[in-house]
Amino acid sequence: SVNFLGKKTHSETLRYLRSADICIVPSRWQEPFGNIILDAMSSGALVIAADIGGIPEIIQDKKTGLLFDPENTKELKEKIDWVRSHPLEKEKIVAKVCHSLKKYDPHEHGIRLESVLNMAISRHAAGIHRP
Repeated sequence: SVNFLGKKTHSETLRYLRSADICIVPSRWQEPFGNIILDAMSSGALVIAADIGGIPEIIQDKKTGLLFDPENTKELKEKIDWVRSHPLEKEKIVAKVCHSLKKYDPHEHGIRLESVLNMAISRHAAGIHRP
């Protein structure tokens, strides 16, 4: 069943996600980055998301979630049916997701960003200029 709950705070959203088996992200626009996807993944829900914008950079079909054509409701239904009929595969995907989330950790991201900035500063100090 589906319940439309309206606008929720972030903490309320996380509470709902922790009790969900799946999270559907049916974006139809060029979503640059969907935080809801990371929230759902970290809550243990399998994400079924539109294959559009930056979403495929987070979700790899049948590896870290499921992707569907945002203009194809039949394909979305097929993905939902697949999850319902493949519970073991669903659990394997959810288990794999924990490892893929590490690259989005703010601390780890900060370390990588600092490394890139230090390299740029070193190149600049050494007179190495590239466009």
